[in-house]
Amino acid sequence: MKLPEFSVRRPITIYMITSVLVLLGAMSLAGLCACPTDALPEVRNRADYICIQAGGHGAFREFAEFILAAQFNS
Repeated sequence: MKLPEFSVRRPITIYMITSVLVLLGAMSLAGLCACPTDALPEVRNRADYICIQAGGHGAFREFAEFILAAQFNS
């Protein structure tokens, strides 16, 4: 998967991982969104990447490794 690129005053890409409903609006601003496997269905439906790991059990590390692998392979 190629990571998205954005052009603003200075190049910036936002990656986020969340499992809470209150951050659904912020997900639309991020270039790539992920959630842990145990996130609420509403969050899972908006996520670009659903981690195999649950929240608090390695989901963040999994997402970070996914990003690094995609950057390395592109």
